[in-house]
Amino acid sequence: MYIFTILTCLLASSAARNFTSRIVDAAIADGIELYSLPFATQALISIQEIYDLGNTSIPPGIINGNKFDVHTHVVPPWYRTIVPSAGGSPTPNWTLEAHLSFMASANIKHSVLSMGTPGSVVYPGSPVKSVALARLLNEYLAAVGFTSLVMYR
Repeated sequence: MYIFTILTCLLASSAARNFTSRIVDAAIADGIELYSLPFATQALISIQEIYDLGNTSIPPGIINGNKFDVHTHVVPPWYRTIVPSAGGSPTPNWTLEAHLSFMASANIKHSVLSMGTPGSVVYPGSPVKSVALARLLNEYLAAVGFTSLVMYR
């Protein structure tokens, strides 16, 4: 059943095949069950979409920026769905495009990225789901970081 689910999800997201196949293969090799999460396919597609932004140009306000933002919380769209609020406040709607626009308007050249609370501990008592979520969050952050580096070349 698990293999069938993986194959079905990969076929459904063939446009995202390039990076998602690497992520799925690595997760399988590490014994991580990504598809224990109902939104895994959506998460993988969003990760591929971030990598696909590598051909986007950097706004001049960033290139000529002179500030460092040392505390940026990245919120993947699928994460916001499972964590609609944190610490009594609504989880922010974050996109790479909106963040780059903010950076340009504020003359920020670099942002240090991280996940906010609660991170991957959304599923207490389910280490399988927590580990799968941690992998997807790490892959999303890696995509944002890699894409930003490619944009700066």
